[in-house]
Amino acid sequence: KKQGRAEEAERGLRAALAIAHDLGDRANEAAWAGTLGEFLASQRRYAEAERLLAGALASHRALKNARLEGAQLLALAEVQSATGRPGEAEQSLRYSIGLLRGVHFAHAEAAACRGLAALLRERRPGDAAAFAEAVAVEARANEIDPHKEPRP
Repeated sequence: KKQGRAEEAERGLRAALAIAHDLGDRANEAAWAGTLGEFLASQRRYAEAERLLAGALASHRALKNARLEGAQLLALAEVQSATGRPGEAEQSLRYSIGLLRGVHFAHAEAAACRGLAALLRERRPGDAAAFAEAVAVEARANEIDPHKEPRP
C-alpha cells in the first residue's frame, strides 16, 4: 500500500512538472523539478534525483531566485552526502547558507547550518577546528530557529 502511494505521488509530481513545461512556465517548472528531485531522493533514487535537482538549481540561478537556489542546494547536498561525496555536500551547504542568509530565509538557513554541523562532525571527527566550527554553526542554527531541539 505504501509503495502504491509513493507511485501515485510520483505520477502527480511528474504531471505537474509536465504541465509547467508545456506552459513554458520556467519558474514553476524549476520548482516542480526540485520537488520531484527531493521526492526521488527520499526514495533513494539518487541518480535521477540529482539530475532533476541540478537542473532546478540551474533554472533558479538563471531566474535569479536566490531563495529557491539556496533551498535547492540544501536538497542537492543531501544527495551528495548520501552518495558518498561529503566534500561536494559541504561546498553546497556552505554556499546555500550564504544565499539563504542573504535573502533572510531563516528556516532553510537553519536547516543548512544543522546539515553542515552534522557533516563536519562526521567528516572530521578528531579535528578540533572542525568541531569548533560545527558548534558555532549549530549555535547559529539554534539562534535562527530556536524551536528545534539542539543536538546533544
